[in-house]
Amino acid sequence: MPRSVTVLALTAALLFAAPVASAQTPPPAKAAAASYFLLKLTPPRPTFPQDMTPAELAVMRQHVAYWTAAAQRGQVVVFGPVPDPAGAWGMAVIRAPDLAAARALSAQDPAMIAALGMRTDIFPMPQAMVIAAPAPAPAPSAQD
Repeated sequence: MPRSVTVLALTAALLFAAPVASAQTPPPAKAAAASYFLLKLTPPRPTFPQDMTPAELAVMRQHVAYWTAAAQRGQVVVFGPVPDPAGAWGMAVIRAPDLAAARALSAQDPAMIAALGMRTDIFPMPQAMVIAAPAPAPAPSAQD
């Protein structure tokens, strides 16, 4: 099975679990420690990707830059938009020592700071299996 299908299948399975914490609700009394967390960013409206205002677009550019920098620091395994027919949303799988650190990383997201009406749900992944991506195939040469 291709790696992208495996990652998507695992992500989809996790989304049906109840979130451990939300950026808008207090965390539960005790959350299981995990080194990986799935973050689900729900926009303020289902049509958000199609009808962002210029100000929202500027914030979302900062949002992408923030998560790109976090990925370059090794805190993010994968992130990006999910084009769900019911309404697009964003996801990230992050590395963090605990739920508090995952919440802190999410709280510094420009999309959350800007108070656009986004919601982030955080799901622990205590049994996450990380598989290194295979090296990309070399590009065909002009002689091929």
